[in-house]
Amino acid sequence: MHRKSIIIVGCGDLGTRLGIQLSEQGYEVYGLRRTKNALPSLLKTVSCDVSCMTSLASCWPARTFDYVVYCLAASAYTEEGYESAYVTGLHNVLKQLQGNPSKRVFFISSTSVYEQRVGEVVTEVTPISPKHFAGVVMQKAEQLLEKVSYPTTVVRFAGIYGPGRERLIKKVQSGEVCSEDTNPISNRIHIEDCVGLLMHLIKLDCMDQPLQDCYIGVDNQPVPLREVTLWLAKQLGVTPSKDVAMGRGGSKRCSNQRVLDSGYQFKYPSYKEGYQALL
Repeated sequence: MHRKSIIIVGCGDLGTRLGIQLSEQGYEVYGLRRTKNALPSLLKTVSCDVSCMTSLASCWPARTFDYVVYCLAASAYTEEGYESAYVTGLHNVLKQLQGNPSKRVFFISSTSVYEQRVGEVVTEVTPISPKHFAGVVMQKAEQLLEKVSYPTTVVRFAGIYGPGRERLIKKVQSGEVCSEDTNPISNRIHIEDCVGLLMHLIKLDCMDQPLQDCYIGVDNQPVPLREVTLWLAKQLGVTPSKDVAMGRGGSKRCSNQRVLDSGYQFKYPSYKEGYQALL
């Protein structure tokens, strides 16, 4: 039986977690990262800068991969940082695949492509017209995938939280809660469900089950951010002392119905289960 091979472009927290689980499931996994620091032994480390075609071409393994998972993180929250990571980098990887395509390319995008601001429900077919640079750049990256001849799938994650991603907890511990004036609808997903969803989609494709070209990766419960922070304060035994403006991603209710229809079951279906596990 053919052992499936995967290269994960961008082995930070998410990519490394995914790579380890895939390797434990019997996949041959290569992990590409900017630094020369070796990844865990279950992954074959590839070190290069995908934003530089010369660097990428010199280090890309001379083989065909069944799957490519592009989950690079921008080095800076700036338009230049995003362009380099998500547009230039993805363009170079797709160019490298010319003539030797994979079975499918997965691109990790963001719900920042949705511009909605007043709590509208958005799905994978909701038209996108982002105005902030983060969403604009992500849309440009997604459009690159529309030009290739092989299958691609975009996964738009919302606010990822989990071990090492405890910024909101620390804010609440300091007495801060979301003000009623801002109070956007918050869409979240635990890092373990990010990995679980990607594993689920890859396995479906391995079994030749049909995949959609886009999925929204959020849990089952979009909820006002003030509710989340007040709940965390109660769990932490903190008396809120400061109402502050929170949230930079607009305000929308992201639907995960397409994910649920695919058969994925969330380990942490809402923020309560996910944050309770952290606490």
